[in-house]
Amino acid sequence: MAARTPKTDPTLAISYLRVSTQAQADSGLGLDAQRKDIERYAAANGITLIGEFIDAGISGTKGPEGRPGLQAAIAEGKGSRVGYLICSKLCRLSRDELDSLTIERQLNRIGIQVKSAAGEGTEADGINGQLMAGMFRLFAAHEARVIGQRTKKALAEKKIRSAKDGTWAGGRPPYGFTVDSDGFLFPTDGFNELMKAMALRIDGVSIRKAAKQLGVTHTKVQRWTNYWMDRPEELLSYVPAYEATV
Repeated sequence: MAARTPKTDPTLAISYLRVSTQAQADSGLGLDAQRKDIERYAAANGITLIGEFIDAGISGTKGPEGRPGLQAAIAEGKGSRVGYLICSKLCRLSRDELDSLTIERQLNRIGIQVKSAAGEGTEADGINGQLMAGMFRLFAAHEARVIGQRTKKALAEKKIRSAKDGTWAGGRPPYGFTVDSDGFLFPTDGFNELMKAMALRIDGVSIRKAAKQLGVTHTKVQRWTNYWMDRPEELLSYVPAYEATV
């Protein structure tokens, strides 16, 4: 009787990389560092990498259904004989302990084990390895909560400073503006369109009719003007700065 071919091959693996912000994705530095860690781990353990899957600019707290790179990796695992999915650290897989377990179980069901290039308990089988990996999942989730709290605190403090000195409070600036090096709003491309949309809305023209006149979608008119409807005088104060640029 011929020997049965195993479902997965422990010498084959796919890699999964993730960075949380678009800035990290654009720079490529975070992804390069993860890739090198994974490649070193694979080489040291006699594993051949046959595919790479990336989620760039996606938070680790986002569920697996919202990560196309991860979904593609799982689909690849179902259709191939890879034995492992390797990430640089377990927090790249997820920063939510329940999501992390769900992803690992989903992979385990198709015969794929998750390996961390940093170890983190994934290199050991049995109860001790499971305990270590579980601890690192909890650390990743805790770190995500701490980062979230720090971010909220920093944004709140920035809003207080903004109210005092007139700088932009943070986040994406309104349409037609950029933020200068000192933190102040400055009119740029799109400001003229914004002013036309505002003039129509202040005159009582509906958003849909204004959009039709301007040749844009009504959602754009709404997004452009909503912030300024309660502060039209502030918007007018930027007109001299804009006129000086044209």
